[in-house]
This record gives sequence, structure tokens and C-alpha cells, in this order.
Amino acid sequence: NAFSGLVNLVGLDIGLNGLTTIPANIFRPLTNLTYLYIDNCALTEINPAWFDTLGNLFVLAMYFNNFTTVPENAFNPLTNLFVLDIGYNPISSIPANTFRSLTSLQTLYLNQLRLTSVMTEWFATTPNLQYIFLNFNQIDELPNGVFTSINSLFYLGMWANQLKTLSRTHFGNIQSLYYLDLDEN
Repeated sequence: NAFSGLVNLVGLDIGLNGLTTIPANIFRPLTNLTYLYIDNCALTEINPAWFDTLGNLFVLAMYFNNFTTVPENAFNPLTNLFVLDIGYNPISSIPANTFRSLTSLQTLYLNQLRLTSVMTEWFATTPNLQYIFLNFNQIDELPNGVFTSINSLFYLGMWANQLKTLSRTHFGNIQSLYYLDLDEN
């Protein structure tokens, strides 16, 4: 294993390397890892096995790859994750329970995917989310109450989508919301 013996490593950046594949167990020895950047590569699949031993991870950045899907259980071990960035990938849908174990998540970047909808289930177990970035997608409508389970939402970016209507039920009583960006819809 390329990283065996690096038990004290807390940050790893393997971005901008043109990687097309990553072995399933490559990060297994890195149990103290808190920052992982796998960005700007040519990866096409997210392998849930990458994260099996990364329960201490705070930041996971996987933007600018070629992921088209997100396995529903991919992020289950990442219960301490604060920041997740999977933006700038050709992902058209995300399964309902993908983020269910991310109870510590504070920032979620889903910019410039190919999303046409947002699911209420994504946010049902992420009460600590403060920043959600859904800019540059193709979202044309929102389910009622989609963000109401998030008590600490401070910023919601949904600019450059295709929203046609807005209702009070979309944002409910999110009293913590400070900035709502709906430009270019």
C-alpha cells in the first residue's frame, strides 16, 4: 500500500494528478486523516471502500472529476465530516439517503452537477448544515419544506438554475438563513 506506515498523516492532497483509478484499500492505513483532496482528476467512480477507515475525516473534496453517480452508502463512515465537495462532476441524480450519516456536515458543495431536482431526504439528518451550494444546476422546482429540517442554515446558493416558482413552503421557518442567492433563474 502506497500509504502504509503514515499513521500520523492528517492531510492528503492527490489532486491534479490525472488519476483514472484509485485502489479500494489505498486509504485504509490513514485512520488519522482529517483532510482529503481528490480533486481535478479523471476519476469516474466513487468507491465506498475508500472511506471505510476514515471516520476522522473533516474535509473531503472530490470536485472536477468525471463522477456520474454517487453510491448511496459511499459516505456512511464519514460521521465527523464537516465539508463535502463533489461539485463540477456530471452527476445527474443523488440517491435519497446519500447524506444520512453526515450528521456533522456544515458545508455541502453540489455546484455545477446536472441535477434537475433536490430531495428533502438529503437534508433530513444534516441539521448542522450552514452552507449549501447548488449553483449552476438545472433544478426547476423544489419540494415543499425541502430545507426546513436544517436549523442552522446560513447560506443557500441556488443561482443559475431553472427555478420557475417559489413558495413560502420551500424555505419554511428557516430563521437562521442570512443569505439566499437565487440569481439567474
